[in-house]
Amino acid sequence: MNFVATLIRKVALPASICGALVSSGAVAQAAAHSGIGVNAPLPAAAAGFKTLTFSTMSNFRTGTVDMGLTQKSGYQWYFCNLYGTKASSATTTLNADGSVTFASFANNANCGMTSITQTYTAPYFKGTAFGGGAYFEATLAFNPATINTATGWPSWWTMSVEHLNGDHGDQWPGQATGYTHFMEPDIFEANLGPYGLPANVYNGSMHDWYGVWNKTCSAFCQVSSSWNTNVRYVPSGTNFNNYHRYGLLWVTATATTPGSFTYYFDGVQVGPKVTYTKYTGQAPKPTTSTPWTFGEVDQQHLVLILGTGASTPMKVQSVQVWQASAAGNQHY
Repeated sequence: MNFVATLIRKVALPASICGALVSSGAVAQAAAHSGIGVNAPLPAAAAGFKTLTFSTMSNFRTGTVDMGLTQKSGYQWYFCNLYGTKASSATTTLNADGSVTFASFANNANCGMTSITQTYTAPYFKGTAFGGGAYFEATLAFNPATINTATGWPSWWTMSVEHLNGDHGDQWPGQATGYTHFMEPDIFEANLGPYGLPANVYNGSMHDWYGVWNKTCSAFCQVSSSWNTNVRYVPSGTNFNNYHRYGLLWVTATATTPGSFTYYFDGVQVGPKVTYTKYTGQAPKPTTSTPWTFGEVDQQHLVLILGTGASTPMKVQSVQVWQASAAGNQHY
């Protein structure tokens, strides 16, 4: 996200799946979280990610969303308080159908609802961050005619918790103290209007951040995926006011096979995948041609972030994470 250097320091689904998940009561919710009786989306299943490790499926309620800003364990969603951002639930509505609608609040830099809340004692966050590969998917709706990019835009993105929880775990080994290295995979951003592109596109990009704040570069240095890769075309005439599914498949690298990020819109791949080789702590700096650029992600854990601008309320029906298992996640 083009504002992220400031943030990091300033601080509709198939009926078969809906039928399995959209139900009331603690038993149904527990089943959804464990993946019992639930079929994985095709991109997830093809990668071996058949366990539903995280699911808010028409269940944005006071039991899953920390509307009271308690910062206690046990919630799926918190309100952004990362790097000085003041958490607020004032612009958020939990709808009767189990969806949630929210807009931006002051200085939140497209960081509205998150899967963690930052704390100031170890382990420095409460909530969940995801490691070891995953398929992330959110079902969203918004009115593109209301977007004012000066105040933010609809977005569904991730970043390494090792950075977001106050630089605990993002030190680049072998470098000077404070020389950080962390990843930001952006799943969906409706911020391409000012570039004069057609209406049926969105931005999905990778950012490999590194360096000493305001010393190695202005803010942090970064290497991003290419523009041609980032522009994700969807079917002509797509109505973004209706629900659509925005997915990202993260497959980790091995010594013999590349890692990758692949984007999906309503279950169909959009744009080329981003690939990288196994990262083992190689020295800086990453470049657009360094094969291990973006590989740091395999050693870190991603936080889920939903955001939008002040002028464009975004409605979220569901968020799901499918993995081989939850073993690589951090949850407090």
